[in-house]
Parts: sequence; structure tokens; C-alpha cells
Amino acid sequence: MGRDQVATDAEQLNAISGTTWSPEERAEVQEMLRTVRDLIVGQLTTRQRTVLVAVAIDGISAATLAEKLETTSGAIYKTLHDARKKLATQLAMR
Repeated sequence: MGRDQVATDAEQLNAISGTTWSPEERAEVQEMLRTVRDLIVGQLTTRQRTVLVAVAIDGISAATLAEKLETTSGAIYKTLHDARKKLATQLAMR
């Protein structure tokens, strides 16, 4: 797979195209993206990060990812659930 990296701020903002941001809104979005990126990198296991990025960001299906990682779709969904829960908990504490 090779990709368990998180996009840069510029890449993330470009992904949310079509929206006109005020300077304040742009700063808020950049800060939130930075926070989420830092949590993904700092709080998730390598496997959680790989699954989250592949499924939630890159749009790879759980079945395809499961085949590539030699596991089951159920295991992918469980890992994704755990990663999202961990991120939500960490965000709520900030």
C-alpha cells in the first residue's frame, strides 16, 4: 500500500474546493486540519492510520483494502471504528 501519510495543509484545503473562505474561516479550518492531522499521526497506530487514510480519505473499499492487507472486511471496519472513536475522544478533550 505504502500510503499512511496525511496530506499537507495546502492539499487538505484544496480538497475543500468551491468554498470561499474569509481569512478567519480559513485560519479556523487550517487549525482544525492541523489538529486532526497531528492526532492521526500521534495517536493512531500505524494500522489504524493506514486503514483510516485508505478508506476515509482515499476512498478505497473495505473489501479491496482487506484483500491487500490479507484480512477481512470486518477487521477493516473494526479498525476504522476504533480509529474514529479514538480521534473523536481526543478532539473532545481539546
